[in-house]
Amino acid sequence: MKKLLNFVFVLVFLIAFVGHELLAQKTGNILSLQGRFQDLSGNVVCLDEHVKGQTSVFIFFNPDCSISHELDAINESVESFGEDVQFYGVVSGGTHRSSEIKAYVEKHDLGFPVILDKHVRLSAMLSTEVGPTVFIVDQNKVLRYKGAITSRSGIGEMGTSYLELALEAVASGKDMSLIKTEVADCLLFPWSFLEGGAVFREVL
Repeated sequence: MKKLLNFVFVLVFLIAFVGHELLAQKTGNILSLQGRFQDLSGNVVCLDEHVKGQTSVFIFFNPDCSISHELDAINESVESFGEDVQFYGVVSGGTHRSSEIKAYVEKHDLGFPVILDKHVRLSAMLSTEVGPTVFIVDQNKVLRYKGAITSRSGIGEMGTSYLELALEAVASGKDMSLIKTEVADCLLFPWSFLEGGAVFREVL
């Protein structure tokens, strides 16, 4: 039964890439990621400059949420696509100390920069509150994928890697629509940041 469910997940996802509807909007959604952010190493990251000319992956996660199997899928994708794709982790909200995030990154051997989105500006730009959520932006700054890292088909199983499938599609140069999948409802930051929707109204 589990094998059948995995097959269904893969089939649905692949159908989406050849033009059917698992999506909410068409291509042409060019992003303008304005602003300067600091990463975990203290470097300043100007995203609008960094995403020019190469595919970028933004992985929003909360260190307090259990995403061990998703992290395995991320590391596999970094190994497969890391030479041509820039990966960024994003921790929003400023509720975790840098030392805590560094310990988490080292524990899970994450080999990419982690952006500290203390004031949830980047989360607001990309309209995400829950995670783990992945955004794939191609070399033309067009958003190509938004959603889950894997299907998480069962406890103790990684499931289908949506991240890898999406990266393969982008790398192939297919003229595809924006793919979207459902994301687990683990909050990326405390609700206090969203009181009255002020943050999201300001940016959007």
